[in-house]
Amino acid sequence: SSNVIVGTLPSSTGTSIFLTSVDRDGNYSLDSAQTVYSVVFDSAGTDIVYSSTCDIRNNVYMGGYFQTGNMTIRDQFGTALSTATLTGVSPGFITKMASNGTILNTLLITENVFSITTSPNISIFPNK
Repeated sequence: SSNVIVGTLPSSTGTSIFLTSVDRDGNYSLDSAQTVYSVVFDSAGTDIVYSSTCDIRNNVYMGGYFQTGNMTIRDQFGTALSTATLTGVSPGFITKMASNGTILNTLLITENVFSITTSPNISIFPNK
């Protein structure tokens, strides 16, 4: 089982979102097996995560917004995992990640996502 740390870091163009998992002893290591992992969400502007939660399968959900251009999601090795393209001003997003750090889906919406919760009976990401 792992624990997840989510936050915002300063970047050269604004702020970036990060998500890091650590094992139950608080250890982190950059291993290719991705038993623990890190991802960075980065665009050419300000990126903010306002809320995060986990479901009963330990999938991680994050909600927030990115300000400019494309938001690229990269793993701890710098490999691009996914890209979301700006379609309006400060689009909100919800990203679902598997417990091993795999990006399962990103949904862009026109409003910022200030709060997110899960339910065992409802999914905005069917079959994932």
